[in-house]
Amino acid sequence: MTRILRANSIYAFSRDNRPAIRARPPAELIFETQDCFGGQVTPSSPALGTVDWGHINPATGPVYVEGAKPGDVLAVRVQSIEVAGLGLMAAMRGEGVLAGQVRATEVKFVPVARGRAKFNDRVELPVKPMIGVIGVAPAGEPVPCGTPGSHGGNMDTRIIGPGATVLFPVAVDGALLAMGDVHAVMGDGEVMGTGVEVAAEISVRVGLRRDLADLELRNPLIVTDSVLAAVASAKTLDAAVKAATRGLAGILMKRAKLSLNDAGMLCSAAGTVAVSQVVDPLKTARFEFPLNVLRDLGVVI
Repeated sequence: MTRILRANSIYAFSRDNRPAIRARPPAELIFETQDCFGGQVTPSSPALGTVDWGHINPATGPVYVEGAKPGDVLAVRVQSIEVAGLGLMAAMRGEGVLAGQVRATEVKFVPVARGRAKFNDRVELPVKPMIGVIGVAPAGEPVPCGTPGSHGGNMDTRIIGPGATVLFPVAVDGALLAMGDVHAVMGDGEVMGTGVEVAAEISVRVGLRRDLADLELRNPLIVTDSVLAAVASAKTLDAAVKAATRGLAGILMKRAKLSLNDAGMLCSAAGTVAVSQVVDPLKTARFEFPLNVLRDLGVVI
């Protein structure tokens, strides 16, 4: 496997970023990633007041994928995520759903060992690592790594973990794939602004799926062992839900040849709206649809 060192960090997804490496698909890659604070917050330096906020949410990369062209679909299968032994969380004034109630900023360090994250002396959570920031370069202006969008970015979507494949619409030559901001565990919504933030090593397999070009993807898709999820980010959660639902319904119309009415009714009967995150500059939602129902329709993604 080719390893991309965490020293190769970017803070915005941009077509102008210089590639850390070039890879010919199918490619097996390991991304070394920093935590969302870029290692600036440690037990010996726990204060958030000294953090350089222009250098948070670093993503490792980018990787220039040979042969990837605008209009292609880049497939990134997450093989494994190995997390570091110490994570951290924060409650910050002005951040998160409870922002107006937070009176003092607090940092909590969370030991991670033997598949458990020790929140305190009473609560240990099972580790379920996922990737918060993963994406490709947009065709237009650079997008900070803290912001999600049609390119991916800071989607903070907890089903992007081992076994999941993320499908990205390629907007620039080489795609320029980068990722970071791993969480040892995070709930849907990430309501306080952080999951258990942790440095990690991510093993992925990268390929091109030109057989999906007919879908004309506008936003990422995620395939797990049980669902196909359409992901969308927007200024409001309502708008994100609508975009994600329309994306999934559009796939049913194209691939299963369903009418709009049937696609919508089937989404209403079998699908699930899920909130990925509500704390980033744009809100992110996903619409999950069962793979077994897709197979019944003769659809394979």
